[in-house]
Amino acid sequence: MSENKDNFLLSAQNISKTYQEGKVKTEVLKNINFEIRPGETVAITGSSGSGKSTLLHLLGGLDQPTSGLVKLLEHDFSNLNPNSRAKLRNQYLGFVYQFHHLLPELSALENIALPCFLSAKKISKSDIYDRANLLLSQVGLSKRSHHRPSELSGGERQRVAIARALITQPICLLADEPTGNLDHAHAQEVFELLMSLNSLHQTALIVVTHDLNLAGKLSRQVSL
Repeated sequence: MSENKDNFLLSAQNISKTYQEGKVKTEVLKNINFEIRPGETVAITGSSGSGKSTLLHLLGGLDQPTSGLVKLLEHDFSNLNPNSRAKLRNQYLGFVYQFHHLLPELSALENIALPCFLSAKKISKSDIYDRANLLLSQVGLSKRSHHRPSELSGGERQRVAIARALITQPICLLADEPTGNLDHAHAQEVFELLMSLNSLHQTALIVVTHDLNLAGKLSRQVSL
């Protein structure tokens, strides 16, 4: 592991990604460089098929580049084995997807708390639920804590998903089209919530979006 002299939380160094099916090779990304610093907000934009989600998955350690390196703090993140990447992901990163991916049998509070119970960090049960209740309050859903996903609206489910992504106190939040499954009014509401929580928690934020209006509200835009 090398020292992180540039104060980057997360960086990509000349990463490329090629998928192969039979004899057919598809190059999705080629020699991409990217970095994000503490508290920074970055939008990744581009046309459909340009590799936005692929880049986010590589940055988040959900996939590995064909070549190049992804670094998370001082760790050579992309070169680690899957178990080691998963541990660092849980410790340092939070994810919000276009679809909320909440567990239907759990309440809103239980869905938010779940990542802490899967964490290697030693956190007491009472502290976990204190955190979860605070986040529920911050996303405006204190009165919905015992409701299951089927009892929540689309916007409410996404707010629960955002709270769940923040429960482990990540240094960077990665959001893949977090408003893409919502109507315009709810999309604006969820996006403003993301920005507010970014400011409150000082968590770096990377958002993949096709909405240039929303992208313009972040501190930096990267187009693929």
